[in-house]
Amino acid sequence: MGERGRSIPKRAALQKTQRDRLSHRPLRCQWVAQHPTTPAAPVVATNDILCVDDDDANACKGRRITAAAAANTHEDTARDSSCDSNSDVGEIQLNYVISFPFTGTAFAVEVHFETPDSGFFLKHSPRQSSVSSSSGKGRSGSDSVLSIDRFTVVQTSQPVSIRASYGPFSTKQTVPARYIVPDVMESSSDTTQNTTAALMDLQQSNLHLDISAHLVKNTIPRDSPVLRVLFHAGADPGGHLQRQKICVLLHASIGNKTPLKGRCMPEGEDGVCVAEVVIPANWWPPLPPPEKDGRQPAALKTPQRMVQVSYSVFEPPARSPELCEPKVQIQPLTPFAKIPLVPSQMPYKELRADETLTMMVPQQPLYPLSKIHVPVFLHPEPGQNIAVFIVRARVKAGMRILGASASSEDWNVSVEKENTKHTVARVTAFRKDQDPDSPASTGDDMNSNKIVEVFSWLLEVANDTKDHWDGGRIVWSVSYVHDGPKIKELSAEASSSPHEEGRKKIVAKLEIQKDDIQAVLPISKNWELMNTAVLTGRQVSQAMKVFIVSQAGKVADVTLQSSCQAEDESVSSSCSSVYVDGSEARGSSNASVQVKYGTYAGLAKFMVWMPEFPLEVSVADFRLSQIKGWKIPEDHNVSANGKMRRRKRAYGWGHHGDDFVNGVSPERSVCRARYQQSPVEVYARFLAVDQDSGRVNYLISRRTGLRVTDLVQPLLRVADPKIATLRGRTLQGRAMGRTDVQVLSPITGRVIGAREVRVGSDKVSLTRLLVRVVSGLQLSITSDNAIENGYIAETSVTRKLTAQYQEGLLDIDLEFSDGSRTPLRDISVDDYFLLVESLDTEVVAFAPMLASHHPRVIAVGEGNGDLLRVTLLLSEECRLRRNIPVSKQVC
Repeated sequence: MGERGRSIPKRAALQKTQRDRLSHRPLRCQWVAQHPTTPAAPVVATNDILCVDDDDANACKGRRITAAAAANTHEDTARDSSCDSNSDVGEIQLNYVISFPFTGTAFAVEVHFETPDSGFFLKHSPRQSSVSSSSGKGRSGSDSVLSIDRFTVVQTSQPVSIRASYGPFSTKQTVPARYIVPDVMESSSDTTQNTTAALMDLQQSNLHLDISAHLVKNTIPRDSPVLRVLFHAGADPGGHLQRQKICVLLHASIGNKTPLKGRCMPEGEDGVCVAEVVIPANWWPPLPPPEKDGRQPAALKTPQRMVQVSYSVFEPPARSPELCEPKVQIQPLTPFAKIPLVPSQMPYKELRADETLTMMVPQQPLYPLSKIHVPVFLHPEPGQNIAVFIVRARVKAGMRILGASASSEDWNVSVEKENTKHTVARVTAFRKDQDPDSPASTGDDMNSNKIVEVFSWLLEVANDTKDHWDGGRIVWSVSYVHDGPKIKELSAEASSSPHEEGRKKIVAKLEIQKDDIQAVLPISKNWELMNTAVLTGRQVSQAMKVFIVSQAGKVADVTLQSSCQAEDESVSSSCSSVYVDGSEARGSSNASVQVKYGTYAGLAKFMVWMPEFPLEVSVADFRLSQIKGWKIPEDHNVSANGKMRRRKRAYGWGHHGDDFVNGVSPERSVCRARYQQSPVEVYARFLAVDQDSGRVNYLISRRTGLRVTDLVQPLLRVADPKIATLRGRTLQGRAMGRTDVQVLSPITGRVIGAREVRVGSDKVSLTRLLVRVVSGLQLSITSDNAIENGYIAETSVTRKLTAQYQEGLLDIDLEFSDGSRTPLRDISVDDYFLLVESLDTEVVAFAPMLASHHPRVIAVGEGNGDLLRVTLLLSEECRLRRNIPVSKQVC
């Protein structure tokens, strides 16, 4: 920090001493901050920038540029004045709150992903220097918004982190999870636990919910009325999600009908489960009535009916989690698919009790836990007035009766199960509004031979089937009641009523097979692939697993026993991943992967996003000029000199001896003129083409470019290094001429993006230094509902030192005569020498620059008077080409 105890000369004497000591050929700007005289009251502070340019004496001679800012209003002001004019003023306060004037706009904050391929920043992200009306409400006066960046996240099972860097300041934020699983502390009854350890455990226990839903079948046939969904819950590396139970609720709805619900709990090493719901028969369009002559009725044309499939996630009760009873909602109802209701896969078999009643039995093969609907049709003969009929069912050999539901609005249906094994049940059907005195009782509708579906049985195959029997057997008995007035007296036991006809039996045999595979189900956490391999040469992969779901709803992982094949994408032989390696020629919105497990097959479809070529190379200032009077060393790669320069910069603000003047021999240094520099960014638009229709889809939108600079930075180059050079993402002029900034393909080596830049013969002058004090960097991330998986990152800085011995960064920008600005931190440390002097070490001190070249100050205590002087000089190699005093005038 320097010698804190030595006395500091007064301002005029110190300035004179400094001018006498630095009598050489400099490019120099000085900044002096004046401390308030009375800490408790608003006072003034001034910044004096003194310019001396020996190449153009008329430009700076006798000129003082004064810059100041009101610290409490964030307003920036700058104007030229004569040497005898008053300086602009601004308010600052002290009491260990050292507020330095803030001038200019800072754009040098870097916001990027911790993992470059986790997502992309949008090109049209707005950047602003002041607090906007929308984002600045409630912000303290010591904070200033630096940038507002919009970005989208590529779906991943791992949390995505964003890092913001501003000089030596750096902060990181994790993109907020959509849903978080709370982890119950297992030893809550142990009161002897250390409180700090418990708090740390609680902070680490909030786990990102990583659950995906996959339809087992893409249609629901009428003769197999079960909707099944496989849920896969990812686990973090520590396996926390496997330990913490979650309950998944499946929702199925159509129109205004009551939604159906099923539930399951992901368990085991695979973290999977299957939830199912049985779709009622009345969700399908009515079946065509059977023909009396036994012919198969023609199917009726009806609009396609779609079932909306959604799910929600709950935390089950801690005492009985196996019950999967919803307790605390983790994820709200989330729609994810629509599935069509389709007709039966096979024709029905008609079973007639007589000419009046017909049952339609599905012929689809049955398996353990299969469900079927058996519709019952009534077609009375002319003159019949059937008011009530009773159908009793008895099942044998591995069948169960789940119930029955009405199919017609003209009939009421009651179901009675006669035993707990669900093998015997009776359905009584009542015709509605049956009154013998009403005209309708003798109307055409009662005596017509109109065929109507009255109700439908729901039967299930038992799970404990044996191998020694070959099918299921159902026996139905049917009886009718014709006397309408006796309906109200009819009871469940009144089967021998004089108004009831004799019973008639129907026997049906059903084919039941052993459990078999229902579906081969490839699943992936993300069905989209960003083909950045064509930009980086590095393979991009997406993990995949293959599960089989049996007809009984059992699940098994067969990833290692499956084989996969794809047309465009590369697929690992074990089906464990799908990847692109940069050899692909186009993107695809329906890239298919065929999965085979024995004789069974499944299909996985991915959307592969491909960058559109050529890439867009953006150079903020594509016309670079020479900077008057600024000379830099020709060779920056001499490590010995580089270490020496850094060592000399590390000295405190008061050390100047012979080394300062004669540290480098003029004969050993070769200097050249320095040119302006400009940042380079690269953007890409990602597209996918439908292989069937040729339709082109763009990620987010056709006009939205995504920043890929971090990905292609190693492949950036300048076509002619004699004209300009590229260091990282910074382009700097070197000699007059034209050249291109190019992006090369890592696969072919060809140019996949370019931008022309010009290095002109005109010259610009360094007009002023913009100096700020930054004591902190903040980053906040919020959701952006305008785009899918979109977020907004807002970065801001704190400009006050609020505690004794707190450090702050001197953030310095260079402003040129053409209006452009360049942060000093983006300029190579070999191109300049920065001198920062504390004029009162009891108030503020300059921190040693041993570990970093960023200038820092330390708040020491209260005081008054001038605080700091900042001087920008040429590098040591180029400073003393000629040790000849020059005349200068300082106001």
